[in-house]
Amino acid sequence: MANALSKFQTRRLALFISLGVITLIGLGAWWWSHMSTRIKTDDAMVAGHLHPVSPRVPGTVTAVHVLENQMVKAGQLLVQLDDRDYQAQVLQAEAALATAKARAQAAESNIPLSQAQYQAQVTQASGGLSAATNVVAQSEQAIKEAKAAAESAEHNLAEAEAQLTKAQQDLQRYNSVDPRAVS
Repeated sequence: MANALSKFQTRRLALFISLGVITLIGLGAWWWSHMSTRIKTDDAMVAGHLHPVSPRVPGTVTAVHVLENQMVKAGQLLVQLDDRDYQAQVLQAEAALATAKARAQAAESNIPLSQAQYQAQVTQASGGLSAATNVVAQSEQAIKEAKAAAESAEHNLAEAEAQLTKAQQDLQRYNSVDPRAVS
């Protein structure tokens, strides 16, 4: 019986020693993981990496999805931009295009009228050469002005179309940007 008691005590001692060793290993692992993620210094110098964040499309931020000093992953959505400015620019460009088209049409419709007036004035002025020369010069000036107005309206049309194209490209670029990739 003494031998059995001794075996029991030996097993008990081995169990306590094993538990102590396991506890020391666990505490050591915890201490190592804790200390490896903590930085302690006496001179208070911190080195780090700064990563500036700039969107590909400027705009007003409507929502921020991260906190300061929060760890982020590649592709994570950081901020959300308001696209109403770009939609408004597209609408403005479309309105400018419609206005330019209407002005171009009005200017083009004035050309035949000016030409008809020119012909009528030439016929009327056939009686006197000096009066006819004056009328011809005025009519030619009116035609030049009408053509200039038509060219100006065409230039305005081209400018409005360019603004529409740019606004549509900006809107498409904004919509094609993966919000999670703005980092």
